[in-house]
Amino acid sequence: MSRKMIIDIDGKDYILAIDRKEIVRGEKIGLNLSQLESSPLTQMSIFWNVGLHKEQPNLSTSKLEELMDKFIEEGGDIKEVISFLSEEYATFFQANLQNTKTLKKARLVEE
Repeated sequence: MSRKMIIDIDGKDYILAIDRKEIVRGEKIGLNLSQLESSPLTQMSIFWNVGLHKEQPNLSTSKLEELMDKFIEEGGDIKEVISFLSEEYATFFQANLQNTKTLKKARLVEE
């Protein structure tokens, strides 16, 4: 079960959420959390883009960047947003690594 964060920008609600599809999309456009310290503005911008895209897929990249700037200008806490998205990202992988269901389409054979 995934969570969502609702933020207000200029009197309008926007929903942030991520799933497997958005993580893959993010990695294709350069999302790399290990680079968050070395290139924080770039990585936060990509993460913001990924988080908003799931629920607002028709927003252009330039509109997403404009929304991030507006959010910050209005006193929004970008660190809180990135923290939420990071937690969701980590939770996604933890949930998949702890999956103990029996494999139905694969088997391991040792010869």
